[in-house]
Amino acid sequence: MSIEHSREWYEKVSGLLADHDLPVELILKEPMPLRGGDGPWRFLPGQMTGYVEAPLGIFEEGEVHLVLVDGRERIACALAVRKILKPGGLLMSHDFGGRARYRDRLPELLVDYEYLFESPMREGDDPMGLAVFRRRS
Repeated sequence: MSIEHSREWYEKVSGLLADHDLPVELILKEPMPLRGGDGPWRFLPGQMTGYVEAPLGIFEEGEVHLVLVDGRERIACALAVRKILKPGGLLMSHDFGGRARYRDRLPELLVDYEYLFESPMREGDDPMGLAVFRRRS
C-alpha cells in the first residue's frame, strides 16, 4: 500500500503499477484545504493531517510489520504509525541522515522507537540515507 499526497505523483505511480501489473493499493490524500499556489514541499499546519493519519483509518493497532516513510511530514508520519506498528515492527525513513530537520526531531522518535542503523549515504547535496528504527514494546 502506498499513500500519496500529490495528485501528479499518484497518477504517475498508478500508471506504472498498471503497466507492470503490481498488486499495490494506491491511496491519494491531498492536503486540505487544497489551495492554488501551494508548493510541493511546504504546507500550512494541519493541511497534511489526512495524509499523515491515513494509515490509522486502514490498519488496526499493532497490525503492521513494516512502514517506509518517504514523503512529506516524515516525522509526523513516523509518530502517527507507531500506533499501528507491532511491537518490534520496523520503521524505515528515507533521506533521514542528511537532513537536519529530521535529525533534530530524533528525540521524539526515540520515545517509541529504538534506533537500529542508517545506510551509507552518497556524496552531494541530497545524500539519501535510510534510517531504520524498531518499535519499542
